[in-house]
Amino acid sequence: MTSPASASAPAAAPTPRPAPHRLAAALLAGWLAPGTGHLLLGRRGKGLLFAVLLNGLYFCGAAFASFGHIDTLNREVMAALQVFHGSGFIAGWLARDAFTGGVNHKLYEAGVLYASVASLLNFLALMDLVSPARGRPRPRTEAAAAETPATPAAVAETPAPPADN
Repeated sequence: MTSPASASAPAAAPTPRPAPHRLAAALLAGWLAPGTGHLLLGRRGKGLLFAVLLNGLYFCGAAFASFGHIDTLNREVMAALQVFHGSGFIAGWLARDAFTGGVNHKLYEAGVLYASVASLLNFLALMDLVSPARGRPRPRTEAAAAETPATPAAVAETPAPPADN
């Protein structure tokens, strides 16, 4: 039996997929600066959320590590993971020779971890850009298709049963 709330709600139409060139531009922009890909596709809420949280987390991690978060000598895997945060990785890669903080201070490990986690979260945000399931209605089962919800107009058009004398 269908609940009244689901009977009155119209079925959601699938969201049209963006053109391939717009999607490619959004992926590149989202890689360079997290959140901008969503903003380019008109997903303002997600774009702003990702921009603030992922860039903030990455910057905090870089600051904790004294901006030596791209350490290809001691932390190769962590440095490779940070590729998914494009502009942060590029800036860190270019400035890696200027790093003077050393890997022995207390917040270095936490900083590298924060920057790596922010980069992996940006990878998930990029996957959200290309997700084909966005806005797709749930598939109806045969039982649900057979049981169509009664609309007020259909009830009004139903003839009344004959009166018993």
